[in-house]
Amino acid sequence: MKKLTNQQIYEKYIKKAVKNGYRYNSHDKNETLSWLIDDYERPSCSEMIFNIECAKAFWGEGKESGISVYDGQEYEITLFNKNPIYLNKTNWQYHLQQLAILTNDDRFQYIKKYL
Repeated sequence: MKKLTNQQIYEKYIKKAVKNGYRYNSHDKNETLSWLIDDYERPSCSEMIFNIECAKAFWGEGKESGISVYDGQEYEITLFNKNPIYLNKTNWQYHLQQLAILTNDDRFQYIKKYL
């Protein structure tokens, strides 16, 4: 498999979010893609990765988990990590939380797994 650069991963991230309905400043689909990928003065990659509306479009707003009980407490077991942790978050919230603790390069590798 060809190694993707961070820029290529970012472009795929934006394209998937736009395909799923994200629009930047109410622009149409093509204007959004042009602005966020080609424009010289576009927002930074980090701004877009952590943009809530873009994250909702990329990761989704649902919850993909199951409930488990441990030590008398309810925990959710996510399909992302299979570890029992308390998690009452939507997909986009969970992934943004995971991205927040990573270095910039690791963020792109994390996103790459979900392209």
